[in-house]
Amino acid sequence: ASWTTSQTGFFGGGFWGVQMLDADNAFVAGENSIFQPLFGWSTDGGLNWDYTAFYLNSNEGRLYGVHFFDINNGVAAASVWTGEGAIAQTTDGGANWNTLPFVNDALYALSFPANQTDIGYAAGMNGIIVKSTDGGASWVQQTNGTSVTLLGIAFADEFTGYAVGENGTILKTVTGGVIPVELTSFKAQLEEREVRLSWQTATETNNSGFFVQRKVGSNWENIDFVQGYGTTSETHSYDYIDNLSELNYQGKVYYRLKQVDYDGGTDYSSTVEVTYEPKPNDYILDQNYPNPFNPVTSIKYSLPEGSHVKLTVYDLLGNLVQTLVDEYKSAGTYSVKFNGAELTSGIYIYRLQAGEFVSTKRMALIK
Repeated sequence: ASWTTSQTGFFGGGFWGVQMLDADNAFVAGENSIFQPLFGWSTDGGLNWDYTAFYLNSNEGRLYGVHFFDINNGVAAASVWTGEGAIAQTTDGGANWNTLPFVNDALYALSFPANQTDIGYAAGMNGIIVKSTDGGASWVQQTNGTSVTLLGIAFADEFTGYAVGENGTILKTVTGGVIPVELTSFKAQLEEREVRLSWQTATETNNSGFFVQRKVGSNWENIDFVQGYGTTSETHSYDYIDNLSELNYQGKVYYRLKQVDYDGGTDYSSTVEVTYEPKPNDYILDQNYPNPFNPVTSIKYSLPEGSHVKLTVYDLLGNLVQTLVDEYKSAGTYSVKFNGAELTSGIYIYRLQAGEFVSTKRMALIK
């Protein structure tokens, strides 16, 4: 409702971060007029302020967020004028600062959950989020799926937090930014009429398991559920066999995994695919189509196993008109075009020989 000025215009720069440790001790962070990171502190509730300016490993820059654990020990998130990010540490109330190794992108926000002295997060340019589990002594970059600049971050506890930024971006985590399941591979291999799915995890956190999903056409369906290992840092391998013998379909078959946490959260794997062309159970010579035809028709045949195939066309007098196929073919279904443009109208015989199997059919050419 009302505010009073505690300090203004003192260094010609500005402040981008502030923290109240208690009613008396407050800290501010920013830059001064010559682009040095600037830190200020008050021990009397903001009536009086002291300041110190320094460089980040001899680089100009700016402090954006600050957090003190007690009156002496604190950290600050910073940007360096080369475009990199930095975390600065102090153990003497801010009088002197030590700079940790730079990260790739500027850091604009800092958060340590209430009552936490070890767990902390910082966020910034290009969607970067880094996490510390040792009170700010070291930081590890996390994966979050966004590249927009993040400008604020806040955590209620070690696991639950938000990061916000440009383009209306709001990120949420309930796992402390840890991927519930780190899936390192997911593959599908067709073996006769079965598809072998195999995947591997590097780590799992609260992993209830995986719904195996299949798509034929346009719709995904759950075909089974595979139990997970809960929480583990060990590598685990999974295998699942999908029998397609009852599937009346030929073409692309797609698979994905729907991973489910114990709390109901879900995540999806990438999609893998196989081309399903089931081997016929018998030798088959189909009726040509169209029939009658003018002048081109298709002749379809199926082989349950590999064999030498000879497909020939004769006239009614038994004269050979054309040899369409004369070679070894693997098991499968094939279609061959026959062009009768140079023939006269009439009935013709086509004959399939594959191993010991022989079959003949008639077709009509009408011009």
